[in-house]
Amino acid sequence: MNKYRLLLEIKNYFFRLINCINKIIFFIILFLLYGNNQLIAFENKEKIYLVTSGDQKSIPREYYSFLEGVKYDLSYKELAEASWSSKLKTSQSFYDGYWVRLKVKNKTKEDKLGLIHRWNFEKRIVYKNTDKEYSFPLVRSVYNEYIHKSEDRIWYNYKIIMPKDDLVEIYSYFRSQPLDRNQIFEGGLDWMAIGLWQDIEFNEVMRLLGYVVMISMLICFGLYFLFYFVVSKERSYLWISITLLVGLYPFITWILSSTFGVRFNYIYGAIGLSIMSIVLIKFFQNLLSFKQIFPKTYNIYEIVVKFYILCALFYFYDSLQYPNTELYKNIIKYPHHPWGVGTIPMNVALIPVGIILVSAVCISYLLWRRGDRVAKFLFFAFLVPVVIFPTAFIDMWFLFETGYTLKVIKDAIQVFAFLLILIMLGMALAQKLNNIKQIAIDQLEEKVLSRTRALTEANQLITKSVDSASMIQNAILPKFDHQEHGFDELKYLWMPRDVVGGDFYWVGKKGNWTCLMVADCTGHGIPGAFMTLISTTLLNRVKEIVDLSKPDQILDSLDFLLEETLKFDENTGTEFGLDGGVCCFSQKDEILRFAGAKMNLYYKIENKICELKGNKKSLGYVTKPHPQTFNIHDVSLKNNPTFYMFSDGITDQIGGPKKIMYGKKRIFRKITETESLDLTIQNISQDFDQYQGENKRRDDISLFGFRVNNLMQTA
Repeated sequence: MNKYRLLLEIKNYFFRLINCINKIIFFIILFLLYGNNQLIAFENKEKIYLVTSGDQKSIPREYYSFLEGVKYDLSYKELAEASWSSKLKTSQSFYDGYWVRLKVKNKTKEDKLGLIHRWNFEKRIVYKNTDKEYSFPLVRSVYNEYIHKSEDRIWYNYKIIMPKDDLVEIYSYFRSQPLDRNQIFEGGLDWMAIGLWQDIEFNEVMRLLGYVVMISMLICFGLYFLFYFVVSKERSYLWISITLLVGLYPFITWILSSTFGVRFNYIYGAIGLSIMSIVLIKFFQNLLSFKQIFPKTYNIYEIVVKFYILCALFYFYDSLQYPNTELYKNIIKYPHHPWGVGTIPMNVALIPVGIILVSAVCISYLLWRRGDRVAKFLFFAFLVPVVIFPTAFIDMWFLFETGYTLKVIKDAIQVFAFLLILIMLGMALAQKLNNIKQIAIDQLEEKVLSRTRALTEANQLITKSVDSASMIQNAILPKFDHQEHGFDELKYLWMPRDVVGGDFYWVGKKGNWTCLMVADCTGHGIPGAFMTLISTTLLNRVKEIVDLSKPDQILDSLDFLLEETLKFDENTGTEFGLDGGVCCFSQKDEILRFAGAKMNLYYKIENKICELKGNKKSLGYVTKPHPQTFNIHDVSLKNNPTFYMFSDGITDQIGGPKKIMYGKKRIFRKITETESLDLTIQNISQDFDQYQGENKRRDDISLFGFRVNNLMQTA
């Protein structure tokens, strides 16, 4: 009995203990939930959206505040003092216009963020950070002055300057006139996302590039199948060709609307879907010979074709009402339909063609199992649209989805599926075309061998001619005599991009004056080499008629002789001319004079680099009145300066890890590193080669450095 009582007490104690533990756990959970909710409520009581990373994320509507029944031209002060609501009071505001306010705090290291809007055609943004108030004008695609990209906007996405930890109030104006009924729902027209501005710019470029790629592919394959229809008279090619060409419409409208602001009647998209559905069904009927093999299925398909003809007529009637009837103005009377636009909702109209696709896959599979080899490829070709249509359906339902992951996956699936269906159709036709291809290949190989032999012979002749031209060009370039020309030291780089080049140098002496010219002629290769030969010959004439102490007259005379020699017509531009710099110096007078045509002279005294700028005009190219004036710069030779002159071939060379131009600063840095002129030129040459790396040489290279022999110091 005592033992039974003891067990009963232990049992009661155990149940009381469990009950107590349950209460403790309950209160702990209640405390955690309540405390967490209070913390969240405290953090978000002001509905401030925190940007914590550079990823593009959609902004939940709980952070939106709305202002309706006002105009678009309100100032920041008026917007800040207005009475805002947490919900949109009437859907009519999608047409009449309304403002959305966001409070955003930047927690990232970047200060250039971007506010993303999707498929807006009217937009105005006002915001203020701690430094400045920004107010942008209303942008509408129907305005003639609409541009796709500006400094602070690309399409209807805006750059927001937002320093770290700065709380910024952003006001975005929404309106849809003419009304796009596809977007008149919450999270449709006023969907917004935020991300890094540089990513937004990149994504927009890639989006437009994707449209261009798809348009190109559709045109190429559409014409490809149309060509086969013309040759073979097989109607299957005609139906698939029409399908691809009709598929151009959405991509063309998307690129024209975003890039040039062109507004299209959106109901045309529903008409296009109806036409494409009709064409696809006819394609299936013809390719699978339904009329002969499956007559009942053929009759069912014909009924569906008539349904889509009726849909196209209804959509055409709807398009006639756009945009001035009440249907496109009164949203209260004609609210948004969740199944899509049109008298027959567009998403409902897609259901029959989806069923047709599934049945076509099943039928082609049965034929494949019966031994039809072509049906094997057709099965996979028909299976692909079964993937495409669900993803298109997802696109319509989640047009304003949170984030970009789903959109990227959907786009990748559709592009891959589109390519796959074309591949499968091509493989089905491969056997029929195999014999024709083989004959064509044999004939082509014979022609290729014949042409290859002819091209090899021609290439050998051209190579010999170019080598001869290089010898001639090197023979014409002057040889420097330091004592005769008065150079104390002269080092240079002259490296044509090809065997021959368009850069040249010329030196001459007359009396007490020596003249050195470095020039960059039009182009490079053989055309440039011809220009160097002509220019060198003309400079020899200039030497006889012009005082070599006047670099401006040398440039003007060369310009005149180029026009006369190349027989330029008045007011007619050509591609023949040059940029150059002329240095004239006298040891006796201890002075150097410089004049340039789009080429500068640099000189170093006591490790300081000075720049003498040439005029911003070239020689040749077009007939000009003469004499042409060029600025003359005088430099005293008493301090023994070192002079440098170079063509833009060295500064414009692309290279380095960032693939940017070499630039002048690198040259200046090497000039200041050492006093030795020889070592300076060597250092620049080595640094230039290393910077260029495996990148292709863009232009001819000319770099000259020299000092003038000072007679007073020599004495």
